[in-house]
Amino acid sequence: MPHYKETPLYVYENLRSLIKFRGGKPYWIKAPSTRVDVSKPAGTLNARGYRIVKRSIEKRVYRVLAHRLHWYIAYEVLPPYPEFEIDHIDDNPDNNAIDNLRVLTGTEHRRQCAPGVSGFRGVYRSGNKWEACIYISNKKRIYLGTFNLVEDASAAYQEAYNKYLNNNNNGGL
Repeated sequence: MPHYKETPLYVYENLRSLIKFRGGKPYWIKAPSTRVDVSKPAGTLNARGYRIVKRSIEKRVYRVLAHRLHWYIAYEVLPPYPEFEIDHIDDNPDNNAIDNLRVLTGTEHRRQCAPGVSGFRGVYRSGNKWEACIYISNKKRIYLGTFNLVEDASAAYQEAYNKYLNNNNNGGL
């Protein structure tokens, strides 16, 4: 099964005539099989909460993320991946209302991502210590160090953010 971001456009075009969005969720216009209830949202939620619609075409199964499908239905184009990604403004991966979707560069999208297990952006566990890093222009990763305390790692990230990414100083570059 191809990765969802490598799904050919003809799959989106095929689904365009079969799916309508209501309240940010996709619904089948006509049931593709007797097992499908058209009164319920199409597809299933994956482990990260994103709705995925599956479509079989010529004995091949394709998985399409609902937010990418809705963007395609609304605008008849998909932003080129990985340079650009479609983001949920409210961070709810199952709210695919078109006014809740926006296009961000890959770098902007990573900056918007929720913090990991540390509770702080750019801070990750490394054994019994904490590492901090930041991504800047065009996926460049800057390692900020290893710290005993998560708060120290977070402070290093915040300092780097202010230096490299804060709009008030033109990116610090």
